Amino acid sequence: MASMVVTFVENGGSRFDDGEAVLQATVARARRARPRLEIESSAFVAHLARHVGRDADVAATLAAVHVEDLYLACACALGSEAAIATFDTELLSPAIEYARRVHRRVDGLIDEAAQNLRMRLLVREPEREPAILTYTGRSPLGAWLRVTAIREARYLLRRGARRAAVDGAAADPARQVGPATRVGSPELALLKREGLGLMGDALERALQALDERERALLRLYFIEGMSLAALGRIYHVHESTMARRLQALRSRLLDDVKQDLSIGTTSVHDLRAIVESELDVHLSEVLRRRG
Repeated sequence: MASMVVTFVENGGSRFDDGEAVLQATVARARRARPRLEIESSAFVAHLARHVGRDADVAATLAAVHVEDLYLACACALGSEAAIATFDTELLSPAIEYARRVHRRVDGLIDEAAQNLRMRLLVREPEREPAILTYTGRSPLGAWLRVTAIREARYLLRRGARRAAVDGAAADPARQVGPATRVGSPELALLKREGLGLMGDALERALQALDERERALLRLYFIEGMSLAALGRIYHVHESTMARRLQALRSRLLDDVKQDLSIGTTSVHDLRAIVESELDVHLSEVLRRRG
């Protein structure tokens, strides 16, 4: 049987002082917290390597992360029925109820959000791993799920509003967005035909142009729901500096999207009028798909 350190390194982690002892202690801590779940040590160590293996101080990170939640997430991704039952009862259901309280007037939408969320989090597809694997343990899994459930509900709300706006603009020229958009213009036809999917596709390509560290920062903020203060502690900078970094990344993404769309500046502003306020939602969706 390979040592835990070997497994950790083989799955992208870095060697660190007292690695074997630290990993053994981490696995033991996870199992004490979740005694009803049984997964191979090697599978969990590989899971840890993917999430914390490149941190500057792996041992400190392992001591700080919510290892019991990472263990549960790993077991869910592996298809453990006991883990999925625990996840549904202890974590997902409360997160959905939280979203229901926030959006009290749209119960049907919350039901759709719950179904979509559970499918994306737990179901493995040929081209996509379960999204539960994107959870990194930096925040409690319950808190991560509450943020994710709220974002799913808001995404569905805004998707409905966007479709209504696009349909309304197509039917009524007086409701077209932006003074420079004219009936019959190629730009307007493009917006009608592609809608906000155009922005999503362009964002996907823009994200690909970022380096892994930049994408990791966006994932921590938009998917994990980490605060600027928490991010500042991880990256050893003040939260105001972190806010500027995130704003700079968002500006870069918008600039790349404008270039990718290859349409006139005025028309891009028309598109922005529809989507700029919802850039965070689009980023969250694209980042979730990327895993």
